[in-house]
Amino acid sequence: MDFRAWTSTAVGQLAAIGSLPSDTPDERLRKSALVLSSLLITTLSFIWVGTYAALGLWRSAFIPLAYQVASLLGLAFFARTKRYAAYRASQVTMMLLLPFALQWSLGGFVASGAVALWAFVAPLGALVFYGPRQAIAWFGGFLALVVFSALIDGVLPEPRSTFHLRSS
Repeated sequence: MDFRAWTSTAVGQLAAIGSLPSDTPDERLRKSALVLSSLLITTLSFIWVGTYAALGLWRSAFIPLAYQVASLLGLAFFARTKRYAAYRASQVTMMLLLPFALQWSLGGFVASGAVALWAFVAPLGALVFYGPRQAIAWFGGFLALVVFSALIDGVLPEPRSTFHLRSS
């Protein structure tokens, strides 16, 4: 089997990890999309973990690392139990909360480059994984966290880095 066929088969098997024979094609598609999107975010999180760790921002590095660990544990739980509702709730909740936690750990909107905007993926994901009615609450949660972040923005401490530039 060539590499392309192997990766296609492996990705297909991963995507179907929580599917049941009784699932409709739409349910299978939603489950697969959630699994693959969470695996993509988990993989990309290595960049954030490495970057913040290299800068000595250990508290900030811990946040995407915690997402990686929780996401992989959640995926293992989902594969074993097939409990989509629990897996979906955990993933969308982490997609909503962790960017805000990261922003707060970096000192606020400006200091973080408004990293909390990544949390907008959560209500969009809720639209796909829950449906339009349930997504309204996720949009409300996002807006509430934006307002809360604006209120605390002036009082957030600057992060302490253990990274020091050498002067020549």
